[in-house]
Amino acid sequence: EGALSNNYVTASLLESGWLDERCLQLLPDSDNEPSDHCVRFQRATVILSDAVLFLGAYLATQSMAMVGEEGCGRAPWFTFLLIVTNPGLLMLDHVHFQYNGMMLGMLLISVACMVRGASHRVVLENKVLIQMDQRWELLGAASFAALLAMKHLYLILAPLYFFYLLRRHCFVVVVERNNRNNNKDTNNNEPLVKFSWSRLLVLALVTLVCFLGPFVPFVMQSDPVGQMQQIMKRLFPFGRGLVHDYWA
Repeated sequence: EGALSNNYVTASLLESGWLDERCLQLLPDSDNEPSDHCVRFQRATVILSDAVLFLGAYLATQSMAMVGEEGCGRAPWFTFLLIVTNPGLLMLDHVHFQYNGMMLGMLLISVACMVRGASHRVVLENKVLIQMDQRWELLGAASFAALLAMKHLYLILAPLYFFYLLRRHCFVVVVERNNRNNNKDTNNNEPLVKFSWSRLLVLALVTLVCFLGPFVPFVMQSDPVGQMQQIMKRLFPFGRGLVHDYWA
């Protein structure tokens, strides 16, 4: 609560009247009716945040069409419309204020980056580097790390991202041209798989920065340990039972 109140963005919203202090308070179950300012703010931000959903749906469908079969016609746009007109998002998320449309958009942006990276190859002069373009991979990892910091339920996808990036990003497959005995036959290329520690370090750095960045305002408070304990208790409320933990 203290970290949410003590920052420039929240202070500006409070001064402009878009938010009030009650919207940031930890209310008991007996008195948790939100204020009108809070409801209007949440409705407006949920609707505006759907721009991320539209962007993610567009990038994902275009990326899939780029690596798919030729002549796919209107399939990408049809898939795009199915995503952005999801009845569950329109009728439930805009009332429930959980920003699931924005979360889905972030996930689709990450997937789009992975797909685009898989379609790129880098060819060197003396060696053929059979590897995805690492810039797209890093963007995909950064997008997923930011998504994970926004909603921890996407933690179940973390092992998939970990093993995928470990194999496709950190292991570099190099084909060296064998020119011994003046052999001009380029079909005698010898593939070699190498583990790149530099790529692993860069990937870890990008992921940690994007994941830990949102927690910096809480760590800068007067009681950082207490702030982090509150976050962990609310992210994983095991003391409230399995049902509440599933909801959280």
